[in-house]
Amino acid sequence: SLARMTQDAGEVLGRPGDIRFVLDRAAEWHLNHPQLQNRLDLGAVAVVGHSFGAYTALAACGARPALDWLQPPQGRGLSPSLADHRITACVALSPQAPGAPFFLPGSFATLARPVLGISGSADRQQGEVAPAARREAFALWPAGAHRFVWLAHADHGAFADSGGASRQLPSRTRRDAQPLVRAATLLFLEWQLRGERAAGALLDEASLRPLLRGKVDAVEVLRR
Repeated sequence: SLARMTQDAGEVLGRPGDIRFVLDRAAEWHLNHPQLQNRLDLGAVAVVGHSFGAYTALAACGARPALDWLQPPQGRGLSPSLADHRITACVALSPQAPGAPFFLPGSFATLARPVLGISGSADRQQGEVAPAARREAFALWPAGAHRFVWLAHADHGAFADSGGASRQLPSRTRRDAQPLVRAATLLFLEWQLRGERAAGALLDEASLRPLLRGKVDAVEVLRR
C-alpha cells in the first residue's frame, strides 16, 4: 500500500500543494480570523517532515521530484518546481537519497531554503538503497546554510512522532535518538526563524555529544 502511494502521481506531486494550502489559510486567518488576526508570523515559517513527509518538505523547499517512477506515467526526468517561496526553512527527518521513488541526483540542486537533515546509520530507505546513501546525498545539496546530523545506529522509526507513526514504525533507538533530534531541531529553528546566530554556531558535534546515550553512541554534523 505504501509502495503504491509513493508512486502515485497525484499523491507525490500533490503533497507540496498541501503545504501551500496551509499557508494560504494561515495568510487569510492573519488578516481576518477573530482569534488569529495579526497574530501569525508568516515571515518565519518552517516545514518539518519525516520519511514521506521529508520528501514533502524538501519538495516544498525546491527539490524537484523525479517523474520516472510515477503512475500514471508523467514522463521522465524532473518535475517543475513545487516550491513555496513563503517557507523560511525546512527540517527533513530521514531525507531521501536519489533513487526510486522520489528523487534523481539533480533533484537537490534547486533547494532554495536552508535545510536541516537528520538520519542515522540504520535508517533504511525503500528498495535496496543503503542507509549511508542518505548521508552521501547531502553532497548533492547546493552550498548554503544546510546542516546534516548523522546518528550512529538510529533507525527509521527513531524519527517518527510520538503518536500513531511511532506505533506503526517500532524503533529500538527512538528513546536514545530523540534528545539529539529535538536539540538539533530547536537550534536550527532558533537560528533560521529567529536569527539567533549563536544557536547556529551551537549546532555541532561538541554541543550534541553530551546528549548521546544508549545505542545512539556517536553523532556527526555535516555542513554545506
